[in-house]
Amino acid sequence: MKQIIKSSIFFLLAFILPAIANAHDFEVDGIFYNINGNKATVTYKGSYSYSYSNEYSGSVTIPSTVTYGGTTYSVTSIGSSAFYRCSGLTNFTIPNSVTSIGNYAFDGCSGLTNVTIPNSVTSIGEGAFYDTPWYSNQPEGVVYAGLVAYKYKGTMPEGTSITLKEGTTGIATAAFANCTGLTSINIPNSVISIGYSAFDGCSGLTNVTIPNSVTSIGDNAFFGCKGLTNIDIPNSVTSIGDDVFYGCTGLTSVNIGNSVTSIGYSAFADCTGLTSINIPNSVTSIGEHAFYICSGLTSVTIGNSVTSIDVGTFSGCSGLTSINIPDCVTSIGDVAFADCYRLTSITIPNSVTSIGKGAFSGCSGLTNINIPNSVTSISDGSFYGCGLTSVTIGNAVTSIGYSAFYGCNNMTNVYCYAANPPTCFENTFETYSATLHVPASSLAAYFTAPYWCNFESIIGDAVVPTTINISKDSVDLQLTEQIKLTATVTPANASNKVISWHSTNSDIATVENGNVTAIGIGKCDIIATCFGMSDTCHITVANPIKLDQQEAKLLPNHILTLTPTAPAEPEGYTASSSDPTVAAARVMNGKVQVVGIKEGTTTITVGSNDGLAIPATCLVTVYTELGDLNSDGFVTISDVTALIDYLLGGEVNPFNSGNADVNGDQALTITDMTALIDLLLSGND
Repeated sequence: MKQIIKSSIFFLLAFILPAIANAHDFEVDGIFYNINGNKATVTYKGSYSYSYSNEYSGSVTIPSTVTYGGTTYSVTSIGSSAFYRCSGLTNFTIPNSVTSIGNYAFDGCSGLTNVTIPNSVTSIGEGAFYDTPWYSNQPEGVVYAGLVAYKYKGTMPEGTSITLKEGTTGIATAAFANCTGLTSINIPNSVISIGYSAFDGCSGLTNVTIPNSVTSIGDNAFFGCKGLTNIDIPNSVTSIGDDVFYGCTGLTSVNIGNSVTSIGYSAFADCTGLTSINIPNSVTSIGEHAFYICSGLTSVTIGNSVTSIDVGTFSGCSGLTSINIPDCVTSIGDVAFADCYRLTSITIPNSVTSIGKGAFSGCSGLTNINIPNSVTSISDGSFYGCGLTSVTIGNAVTSIGYSAFYGCNNMTNVYCYAANPPTCFENTFETYSATLHVPASSLAAYFTAPYWCNFESIIGDAVVPTTINISKDSVDLQLTEQIKLTATVTPANASNKVISWHSTNSDIATVENGNVTAIGIGKCDIIATCFGMSDTCHITVANPIKLDQQEAKLLPNHILTLTPTAPAEPEGYTASSSDPTVAAARVMNGKVQVVGIKEGTTTITVGSNDGLAIPATCLVTVYTELGDLNSDGFVTISDVTALIDYLLGGEVNPFNSGNADVNGDQALTITDMTALIDLLLSGND
């Protein structure tokens, strides 16, 4: 029996072992391939790149297509380590069908002296030609297949400045890694990709401009570039990868293009010199620890498309004093704002449903927090060690985690709107000397509920705020102008009606306790928030346009010219008439022309194309003169003809009888004819 079993095992292994040993899908003419759909990738023989010492040797030409089992595949890539340590390989030809060469594809090919890389190749992996004679013989800053790769990594002389030649389409993986002597690089508009770790460790790099042609920036691309002081990420880039600017401690200014949709893991972590960041509305996700320990960061604007503040996103941002979380955010991750100890104000909107573990732990400057009705649970240590004196807990909260408010020793008031006491722990609160405010109908429940009953003073006076309204929906302001806004919370007897104010762009207008000051030209919103609810006042700060005339008179068929001026020139003026049948207006060469059409009055309004100028007006009266019988703005022979026709009993249209009474005797006679002729003759003198 044992012999039968033993024979069966050897029989099975004879079939199984070859399948295990071969990682490739098929072999044709001595070249091994893996397939993906109708595409083929050149790979190595065996289960590992070093399974065979020299499966490829001599001169190898890769075909653009390969047929196997009746199916033809397009060869599109050279796989990672495909020719690893093939020391017998001397020449290699790559077809135009190939678009990528994998990591370490030819690493250790000590006999390789000739390679032709077609322009179809758009990516070359890390160490693809490491330790090959072909690569060693390439000049410094060699460009192959449109990709630049620097040969002598880390040995570049100090103070080196490089200009990449036009036509370069990409910067390869680790192309300039650890080139500490590199101080500036000029990237042409032909470059579309900056590879993984391209400038990793270039601590001397102080100046780099990313052109609008670039669509992708690889992970770690500028990792540790401590000399960089500012960076503009163009609108062509859609994502910022992981660790791209990690440790760029000299970075003080970052402009993120409005096409970027995601910011990767630790993308700006340890950028201690960064003082402000504006995350545009295009961004939908911010990675974990994206701004970790950016200790110099004092101002953050988060766009209205971000749905979550991820784990540790702003952890350790000790300079941050306030931040507005937009009402598109649904979750705040673990330790998202941990150790932001200067944070004194934060508004959690009604859209948030979960607050992660330790989300605000160590925020010792935070004295008040409102947890809105949308939140159902408060996690362990969420506000551990905060300086809270007051906390308001929404009516949907059913559980509060371990040590959630532990270490908040200054707590004097706790407002809990939940009808049923949320489950909690004995150390959820460290001190129970604070006054607990609960709904009147739930007083008995809290009085006896586990751990809630530890509060020394429990009062049934908590009334939930339901609405908030700002006194104005919109306001137009001039520079330096101020206005006072008020906000009303209902019901009137709501408890803890603390109102927070903030501006969506403090470069346009600032707000403090409802007092708004216009700072710069543009538009922004002033938002008042109470207990997760908010209301908005739209602010426009504009240039006041002035006209050289505020009132004017105009004859029909005559043109009046108005000259507009503004403290700062807008992007072109606009002009309109309240009654274009009386007079019409247009802009011509930066001035406003008004043409009279018929008797009457109209208001000419002059604005700006950008909408950022306070309009000016001019009241225009169109009138006709004595003797102008047809109201065309002129006294001519045609008016004499019209009066003759009228006196002979003919029907004249148009006919201004008031202007026909030239002698002013309240009657139209032949004497008016004489007076009209005299008027006409005197006008021609």
